[in-house]
Amino acid sequence: MHNYSVKDVLEDGFDLSLLKVSYDDNLKICDKITKIKEAIIARKKSSAAFNGRQYFYASDAEVLSESTFLTERHMLSMIFDNTFLDAISSVSAQYGGRYLSWHIINTVVGSFITNNYELADKFMTWKGTNDLIKQYCVQHSIISHEKLISYIKNGGISALPESLQTLVLELCSPSDAAIFVDSDSERVRLLAFKKIGPLDNLDKMVKDPACLVRKYAVRIMAPKDERLALFISDRSCDVFSQALQKISIELVPMMLGSSHLKKRRIKDILAQRLEAGQQTKP
Repeated sequence: MHNYSVKDVLEDGFDLSLLKVSYDDNLKICDKITKIKEAIIARKKSSAAFNGRQYFYASDAEVLSESTFLTERHMLSMIFDNTFLDAISSVSAQYGGRYLSWHIINTVVGSFITNNYELADKFMTWKGTNDLIKQYCVQHSIISHEKLISYIKNGGISALPESLQTLVLELCSPSDAAIFVDSDSERVRLLAFKKIGPLDNLDKMVKDPACLVRKYAVRIMAPKDERLALFISDRSCDVFSQALQKISIELVPMMLGSSHLKKRRIKDILAQRLEAGQQTKP
């Protein structure tokens, strides 16, 4: 393992993939942590030899506090190499403990990031970084909201997990929320439309590829809205059925060729619409 430092990583053009830990180094480090855990358990067994206890374990906090061999390079690799972080975490599972990821991030790694907050400029948009680390960074305001929005505006939204996009969306202003309508997550897009004003963005929502977004668009449309005609051939049965209930009766015949009408529920809606149309005729 080459001893890269924070200073190295912060240099322009540094290849973050160099922080990836090899398979052999992974095994060596995990073996060290395993031995630390076994030593802690052995000490507990020795000191409690006469109290009749049958089960002993080493807590995550205990293991971390005695893992003094972890260097700055190890910290950097845990931040930029999710595989390495998972490898260390898996050691705990082998001995009946909880996964260490959350504890590592909220203790040693979290403290390291807080003291070297400039690293956030690198790892917030790095796909090799664990999502929990990015979330920790936002929740603890290690990176400013303004800077995070700047990353997203420059195309970094794809590097953020859905949970983190949702968190940022909850905090940002309606004007900034508009950038989230381009998210890969349909749930995030719907939340973004709701925040920036769905009625003012119906033209975009009705063309959204996600059924979740189109369904909401139909739900908030007024009956006989001309844009309901866009759903005459909608591939989603739920969207089609909602549109059928609201569309102008004059356009209902255009929906009769849909394969959705094979379903009893849709047939019943159609029958109700046609019956109501007959009753309203002079």
